[in-house]
Amino acid sequence: MGTEPTPPPRPAGEGSDQDGLLGFVASTLAFAILLGVAVIGASLWVVVALQAGKPPSEVPDTSGPAFTVLVGGTFLGALTAAVATWTLLARIGSAYRRGSFAMVSAFATMAAMLAAIPAHTRFGPAGLVGLVGACAIGCVLLGRRLSRWNRRHG
Repeated sequence: MGTEPTPPPRPAGEGSDQDGLLGFVASTLAFAILLGVAVIGASLWVVVALQAGKPPSEVPDTSGPAFTVLVGGTFLGALTAAVATWTLLARIGSAYRRGSFAMVSAFATMAAMLAAIPAHTRFGPAGLVGLVGACAIGCVLLGRRLSRWNRRHG
């Protein structure tokens, strides 16, 4: 009756702030993904603005500025997520781990950008603006959390 359960082993070592670090990493990934989706959403809004007033086409136009903005904005969003993750996880000494998390955030951004489809289909360009705004609010909230964590763990 008087025995307490044995705590699980801590891979980061005794006395480490593993739980806090896991929360920091998760918040960093969420921040980076939202930032990347915001960049992609903004580029999609630019594409919609560039195509406004043009008649629908059966064949995609790959020679105009809309295509360049679409492809460039998509890759820029993924790159933004990866760089944000790499930068914010600077306290993790392992380049392998930082790079892995950066790649995860870049690929997750590509999956999360699919939220732009229903946003644009249902609400038009205003839906894309709303998506970018929601991502910006999420970035601000997560940025505050990350900032508090950094102050606490200096």
